[in-house]
Amino acid sequence: MSQKKYNEWIKGHEFKTTKKTIETFISLYNTNCLTKQEFMALFTKKNKSILLIIYSILQYYEKEKELQGLLDFDDLIKKAKDIVKKKGKTPFYKEIIIDEYQDTSLLRLHFIKSILDITNANLTVVGDDFQSIYKFSGCDLNLFLHFSDYFPGASIHKIENTYRNSQELINLAGGFVMQHKGQIHKDLKSKKSLEKPVKFIKEKEKRKTLLETILYIYKNYQGTLLILGRNNNDLYSYLQKEEIEVKDSGYFTLKKYPSIPLRYLTAHKSKGLESDQVILINLENKTLGFPSQIEDPAILKGIKKEENFLYAEERRLFYVALTRTKNYVFLLVPRNESIFITEIKKDKVNTEWINIH
Repeated sequence: MSQKKYNEWIKGHEFKTTKKTIETFISLYNTNCLTKQEFMALFTKKNKSILLIIYSILQYYEKEKELQGLLDFDDLIKKAKDIVKKKGKTPFYKEIIIDEYQDTSLLRLHFIKSILDITNANLTVVGDDFQSIYKFSGCDLNLFLHFSDYFPGASIHKIENTYRNSQELINLAGGFVMQHKGQIHKDLKSKKSLEKPVKFIKEKEKRKTLLETILYIYKNYQGTLLILGRNNNDLYSYLQKEEIEVKDSGYFTLKKYPSIPLRYLTAHKSKGLESDQVILINLENKTLGFPSQIEDPAILKGIKKEENFLYAEERRLFYVALTRTKNYVFLLVPRNESIFITEIKKDKVNTEWINIH
């Protein structure tokens, strides 16, 4: 390959995709605590070439870290676990509390157990299996769903009351996410009531519909407004960069309407946040829509924890997006609507179509 073609290749989609796949594989290799023997067991005739490349990169990566005295995030957990095991001191922790436990990886579980072995402390974990959305970074939901298998005798308590969303919204969102029977069943309750909190708006022309929706909400409702998409650049398929004044942390204003404070985030980045009203965009039935239909490369399927339910994690991510609102969520529905929209449209009790023109 000539230098010119090489320079073009490393700027292209194929190189970026391959690079991302290798990075994800190495991350999953570490968080899933695979041994070299287990790594070798993944070799087949079909994936031999790419695995040999990954193995070489992994060896070089480990050597380079050693030469420069560097540690990555997974190394920090491994080192901490080893220190606890080898140099554990007199027990001094009585209680250990872990938040967001649905995002735990096998590597982190081993670290937790090493501390418990030394301290004999009581362990309390808090989490929500409905919001497990980081499988790509090695999080294993089974560690949460089957907690008692890893910690025999554990007592399980469900927190079923919510204070952000209306009962009507959680009826819809909870029912939606629990279509996946592998999720823990919960009887979600709220003292807050709002009639038809999910609003559908026909998306005729992207830019015009989003602008009209923003103005409609600004004129008719009070408080903050958050726009959520599936991907980082979704907003720019609706609005031109030239008509936006970008600030920090996703905040922006429209140059034509500078008095309206707005924020755009991906559904992933919105986890843990809330807003008075929320708009969901990019609800199309396409590869980069919501749900995302991007399939994992075959090389990752042998190392990634899979669920026997179509778009399981995307369903949880959509639940997260729906429940960021304290009041209403407005869904811009294109002609080529996603399967998630088709599904929740069947709920006539908690949803309605509105005309904002």
